Amino acid sequence: MKDEILGKLGSPAYKEYAADIHEMVNDILDFSRIEAGVIEASPAPFDIHKETSRTIHLVQRMAWEKHLQIGIKCDWEPETSTCLLNADIRLIRQALLNLVTNAIKFTTDGGWIEVGLKMDSDELVLSVADSGRGISVEHVNKVTDAFFQVSEVMTRREGGVGLGLAIARSFAEANKGRLEISSEVGVGTIVSMVFPSQLVVMADTSIRDSAA
Repeated sequence: MKDEILGKLGSPAYKEYAADIHEMVNDILDFSRIEAGVIEASPAPFDIHKETSRTIHLVQRMAWEKHLQIGIKCDWEPETSTCLLNADIRLIRQALLNLVTNAIKFTTDGGWIEVGLKMDSDELVLSVADSGRGISVEHVNKVTDAFFQVSEVMTRREGGVGLGLAIARSFAEANKGRLEISSEVGVGTIVSMVFPSQLVVMADTSIRDSAA
């Protein structure tokens, strides 16, 4: 129904409802697998900047529809350096997608979203910052709980069942990382997946390119 494979649904609202239901069911299935303990990470090195760019491309239309500016801020030069994260690309991909779509939902029209990549001696930080409504202090430590929704910022139009951040946290932890949240009401939110440097390899691709 969501993809209208068997024909048009009629009212555009029906397609939106089908997409919402599809998202909710997928979230519930993901979380049920986590609860059952059947989620196991299968780590392999992958280019984290390339994967981040892919995610931005996937949500670009959703951001455009709300007139949001969305982009990547990276503290290394992707053209000359490659950052390889040894993690399960499927889980990190889904976790990052959850964080970005969450940011889009709760950022008002005309705002901005920035996905950050920062590497230091101790850890890799993959963050999603937005100019959204923000989360009050008393709720920041609860938003990663399953099915928790902040009533002051949740509307029926935004939908969801309150699993996006819980899934992202579980997937990050399954890959030896952690989820951190900082937020201020009326200013915005930053949600970060943080991974230890032992899982990261920085490769200088400029040497390989010059040799070619």
